[in-house]
Amino acid sequence: NGSELTEIRLISNDGRTASGYFSDPDTMINAIRPYVNDFSTYFVFNKLNPDVYGRPQRDKIMLRPKNTSTDGDILCRDAVFLDIDSVRASGVNATEEQLNAAKKKANEVYRFLKDQGFYTPIVVCSGSGVHLYLKCALLANEENDKLIKRFTLAMDMLFSDETVKVDSVTHNRCRLSRVPGYYNRKGSNADAERPQRLCSFVKIPDEWRVNDKDYFKKVADMYPEEVRPTRENNYSVEKFDLDSFIEKHNIPVTHKVTVADGTRYHLEHCLFNSEHRGRDAILFRHNNGAIAYFCYHNSCSNNDWRKVRLMYEPDAYSRSAYVPQPRFG
Repeated sequence: NGSELTEIRLISNDGRTASGYFSDPDTMINAIRPYVNDFSTYFVFNKLNPDVYGRPQRDKIMLRPKNTSTDGDILCRDAVFLDIDSVRASGVNATEEQLNAAKKKANEVYRFLKDQGFYTPIVVCSGSGVHLYLKCALLANEENDKLIKRFTLAMDMLFSDETVKVDSVTHNRCRLSRVPGYYNRKGSNADAERPQRLCSFVKIPDEWRVNDKDYFKKVADMYPEEVRPTRENNYSVEKFDLDSFIEKHNIPVTHKVTVADGTRYHLEHCLFNSEHRGRDAILFRHNNGAIAYFCYHNSCSNNDWRKVRLMYEPDAYSRSAYVPQPRFG
């Protein structure tokens, strides 16, 4: 949209930063052109407060700017951004094998989102991974900040593995993303196995439709809540021994994956429908002790960790399982 204001942020491998605010695409392209060989090109994709257009870098690129966009400058969220990236050393580009792994994972994420009811996202190849833009219309407030953070954490929980991660830190309002049509200048271009690649569009839907907030909430609610003292856990936050539970009840775990916020246990089959096999079902233990269960089939969408626990230990949450603690004084 030619009338939309955005900030362009340029970042070089040696740490230099430049910035400019633009509302006209031609002005923006001409201003960026002298920098594209040495800088990676990013933009702010959420709606900016028009007041920032009054900053010194209006309609031009300024090196070492005093002010750039912050979360407080965002009026509303236009999109939720998912960054699906290969796991590799920092400051380098992906190999072809790593990029292909990210693309394969992006296809899994794409299919999952469509199964959950989301409209078709914009898909971009960043050069070393894949970006998905889910259109939304959310106010810039604390409630929605928490929602989108839990949404990205849930996506990380469900899909990150040893070779590809779904980045869980892309939830802030003023998130930067690569501009399609420009090269990803991260890393050296002298390494033929890790070249600097063009950031480019893969898929643009005919109509980029707004996703209802409830769809983001549905996925966010898959992420386990922090463990809090309740009568059900004898007012304790002591971590549940999931490994012992798995061993005791012969739950068929094929392998474990450690991700940023915890450990994912891949199951041989869904615990509620043995026909759901392969990598269809997981248990997830958060670092704070919270536990989640998930099967990727829609027919199992209502099955959670509480139901798993009750399947094997029917009195786990009953009053009889509660042992009153002595009172003093």
